[in-house]
Amino acid sequence: MSTQRDTRPSRKNRRGEPDQLLYFSSDRPGGFGGTDIYVSKWTNGKWSEPANLGKDVNSKGNELFPFVDEKGNLYFSSDGRAGLGGLDIFYAQLSADGQQGHVVRNLGEPLNSPQDDFGIVTDGERAAGYFSSNRKHGGADDDVYRFTREGALYPCRELTLRVVDAISREPLANTGIAMDNPLNDRQKNLKTDADGLVKICLTVDNDFHFIATREGYVANKTGFSTKDLSDDQPSQLEILLTKPNASDKPTTTTLRGRVTTQTDKSPIAGVKVVLLNGCDSTTQEAITGPDGRYEFAVQPGCDYSLEAMKDNMATVGGRVAKDRMGVTDLTMFRKGDVIKIDNIYYDLDKSAIRPDAAAELDKVVTLLAKYPAMRIEMRSHTDSRATAAYNKTLSSNRARAAVAYLKSKGISPKRLVAKGYGETELLNKCKDGVNCPEEEHQQNRRTEIKIINL
Repeated sequence: MSTQRDTRPSRKNRRGEPDQLLYFSSDRPGGFGGTDIYVSKWTNGKWSEPANLGKDVNSKGNELFPFVDEKGNLYFSSDGRAGLGGLDIFYAQLSADGQQGHVVRNLGEPLNSPQDDFGIVTDGERAAGYFSSNRKHGGADDDVYRFTREGALYPCRELTLRVVDAISREPLANTGIAMDNPLNDRQKNLKTDADGLVKICLTVDNDFHFIATREGYVANKTGFSTKDLSDDQPSQLEILLTKPNASDKPTTTTLRGRVTTQTDKSPIAGVKVVLLNGCDSTTQEAITGPDGRYEFAVQPGCDYSLEAMKDNMATVGGRVAKDRMGVTDLTMFRKGDVIKIDNIYYDLDKSAIRPDAAAELDKVVTLLAKYPAMRIEMRSHTDSRATAAYNKTLSSNRARAAVAYLKSKGISPKRLVAKGYGETELLNKCKDGVNCPEEEHQQNRRTEIKIINL
């Protein structure tokens, strides 16, 4: 896309007076990078000498397409800051006089993409607006997009990682940082700067792992979570790297397993199994034979994750802890299968989602994020106590509660069906008139997940 200069005036200044401040981009001498953002004030019938918004806003790259909302938030695009690729859209809170910007933040996905994103127009709550992007055409053409906000106002939390030598505390420049977000299995590979620093924009309400690798040092994996954070302020995290002992000798062990169907546990041939090393983010691939078996040589002391891939089939994958190497089998399912994860239970005569049920539903969120075309039916059941009509209503309420939980996590309602079966599909002998302990009744108070489409 073209980086043509943008001289768009703001709609009003922070005192509510229209068209008093003009924000624009320029490559005039004296800036911090390619193009910087400047502001000029309308005073006594003329525009003042433009003032650079300073190094908090401007970088060594290009800052373009400024826009100011009614709350004094400055929006602009930049290719000189850590982001998702190309031009990303950022925002900063302006000072009271509108001459400086503070705490620049990346707007994150889905407004930003690996392509160029720019020219946003929105309101102070970012409830809706428009922006331009060439994401659809891979950089060839620009389109205008409309958006409405469905999630948090602050979708991005800035994290600064600092990598240092564990003994000398000296910063380690040019150190590789691999970022693994279990929610969507996306990876980002970054490098620290001369001060051992790298800035990353993280989505809210997620868990992350960072693997720091550098030649001559032992890789280190560190976790960070944006869940339950009460503010949107930047965070810092230090990663220590140590040098290996001279006596350390690398060894390998074998990780093997079988890929089978959900329904009858028969082996599946031709499945691509991908193994991700949690220490250095390297991957290995294997194709299963007629017996459905795979095998990898793995490094002791590292956690691993497994994925299985085959047309018209899906899997929840697998995690292999460093202290549990050996045999790890994977199950794959097709359209019509009921996924056999730990059941989602309910208290007697209740439909509320319990904490243990929420943990299981979070696994369903992860699965649906991994397979965007998947549609599921939430099948809820009761035990046999109370009348059949009452249990039918109760199970329907439970199914709707499960669907509502998934929707609250960002899953489209078009991908979800809620259906209550009452007491018609008991798992044991505990029907009307049969005396059973509470543990057996609990087995029937459940919600299952059936695959409608893949």
